Amino acid sequence: MSPSMSSTSTAMAVPTRSGALTLGVTGLVSSSRTEALTARSVQRRQCHRVRPWVVAAYAAAMVSGALRRHGLSVAGIITALVLGACSSSQSGVEAATTTAQSALGASTASKIEFLEGGNSICVEVGANLATFDREVRRQGASGAAIAKLLNGYAEFQTTILEKLQALQQPPDDDGQLAAVYAKESVYIEAARNAAIPAAANDEAAYEPLVAAMNDAAKHANAAYIAYGLAECGGGATI
Repeated sequence: MSPSMSSTSTAMAVPTRSGALTLGVTGLVSSSRTEALTARSVQRRQCHRVRPWVVAAYAAAMVSGALRRHGLSVAGIITALVLGACSSSQSGVEAATTTAQSALGASTASKIEFLEGGNSICVEVGANLATFDREVRRQGASGAAIAKLLNGYAEFQTTILEKLQALQQPPDDDGQLAAVYAKESVYIEAARNAAIPAAANDEAAYEPLVAAMNDAAKHANAAYIAYGLAECGGGATI
């Protein structure tokens, strides 16, 4: 949630030449009417001077809360504040608040939808992987069985990776997701590499490669969990 901000603006009274009344072309205009018109004019002229302070203060408040919780972009929120400030229908603070809340809500909703979709994918694929793993392990610990397991891990994890990448990616999370996907790719490649000597029943060659795959799986799983894709953090190991 975005923190609320309240602001109290004080209009500067500008005295008229005649004191209480100002004589105009159409007659007498009350000083209060003149002051109100003058105050609005001053407010419009000061809009561009006030706006940066509104933007900075409000962005700082949100950075300390919702932005850190949801991993949203500070630059994106500041842009929203700039566009929202000094609206003709709202005060600068009110417009900035409304616009920033809308941007925050849209980004948060997008990430939530991605996490829901991604975790659902991993639950489905993970169930199939678990079934495959049990069936192959029943065949024993031969090199051929190990190679089948390793190639299966690579195939299932590739399916997860491709399905995740096909989802609408959350805005401003390109870097985070690229790092997660990169770790998954390392895991997939390590499983394929280990499967080659395993198929040849070359135990001396495949054992260090399996260890490397297990390590890659650990890093990929941790990256998924850290991002919020907990159901994807169960990449299999031997």
